[in-house]
Amino acid sequence: MSGPNIKMGAVDQRKMTVFFNGGCDICAPEVGVYQRHALAAGNDFIEFVDISPDVRDGRRDEIFLKRFHVEVDGNMLIGVDAFINLWRELPKFRWLAAVVAFLPIHIVAKIVYNNILAPLLYRRYIKGLGK
Repeated sequence: MSGPNIKMGAVDQRKMTVFFNGGCDICAPEVGVYQRHALAAGNDFIEFVDISPDVRDGRRDEIFLKRFHVEVDGNMLIGVDAFINLWRELPKFRWLAAVVAFLPIHIVAKIVYNNILAPLLYRRYIKGLGK
């Protein structure tokens, strides 16, 4: 009879980095909620990186400003897929991840996020910079 396959000394090496626009008056508070939930859940492998200081310093990566990005173990996820992966790590948001990952809803969510929400939030952010 064999027991469970356990590697002695193995350490969980998961890493998730959430890149967000802290200069966006809608995005920053939302990500703040996720940060608090990650902390409460003990998910210390999740790092939250505000990319807006790079914008203030004259370095702008519009790709990161235009869409929500989450890097998971070296793989970059963008938009709805990024949200789903983050929500799966937050106990109070797992239900939302499951709902949005359901294929018909996932397709509609991607269309709405990519064609309406993300462009709208980016234009609002740029307008707020006075550009």
